[in-house]
Order: sequence, then structure tokens, then C-alpha cells
Amino acid sequence: MERENEKENLEMQYLKIINLSDELLVKMFYELKINKQEEKRLMFLILKELVSRNKLNMLASSKHVN
Repeated sequence: MERENEKENLEMQYLKIINLSDELLVKMFYELKINKQEEKRLMFLILKELVSRNKLNMLASSKHVN
């Protein structure tokens, strides 16, 4: 049951992500903390969406890079 809720939540997050602009996705990616499991999943979804848009290079060229 918990697994189904987790999968459903992940799908809902992805549906929200695909409607965001490229720039907002990059900004969100850099604001997430990699030490939290839920945020790791969100980072993966953002990466997946940027790859599907052929915009992964925006992460490397972003001004958000520390």
C-alpha cells in the first residue's frame, strides 16, 4: 500500500515538473538537497525531463553552479 502511494506521488510530481520552464527546472535542481531521499527522486525527475527536452547542457552552463 505504501509503495503504491509512493509511486502515485512520484507520478504527480512528474506531471507538475513537465509543465515547468527549462530555467525553472534548472533553478529547482540546484535548490534541492541531495541528502534527502525524496529530494533525490525529485532531482532525478528534473534530470529526466531536461534530458527529454535535450536541455541537460543548461545545468552545466547555469549561473547557479557553486
